[in-house]
Amino acid sequence: MADLGDFITWRKASFNSERAEFERVNDEWAGTDDPYERQKDLRYLELLYESSPVETLSSLIWRKLANTGSWSVRNFDDLFADMRKDAVKRNIARIVMHYFNGPGRSQIVIDKPQGEVECPIILYTPENEGAKYTLVAGNHRLGVARALGITPKVVILRTDW
Repeated sequence: MADLGDFITWRKASFNSERAEFERVNDEWAGTDDPYERQKDLRYLELLYESSPVETLSSLIWRKLANTGSWSVRNFDDLFADMRKDAVKRNIARIVMHYFNGPGRSQIVIDKPQGEVECPIILYTPENEGAKYTLVAGNHRLGVARALGITPKVVILRTDW
């Protein structure tokens, strides 16, 4: 029997669509207040993102992933509890629709799923003494995947930081 994840097209979002998240991460990791240097670091992340492939998220990385509680999600109740804890509001129904039908469709078609989901983005920092893998974008996409029992595809930016 096929897994629901087999019917999903995982696609890489444009850098600009996730720009705010990349800027947040760049601000957290920047070792300087110099705007020129920060812009250089952001450009480095952009080039790294553009050259990084889509890959399957291993359970080993997912279990240790920082900036998300998605690994502990077992069902939608867990997902909603995680969202309440973070005090964020997201349209989970829209995200679930992407898993079944892709964007732009208004009804879930269970008998013939053809989902399209943007890949969550992960930053790998080998020089960091704490978490080596940190979620940049896609926390709720990961939570929905976990609730549905799907192993997601992600983009991992492997830095030299």
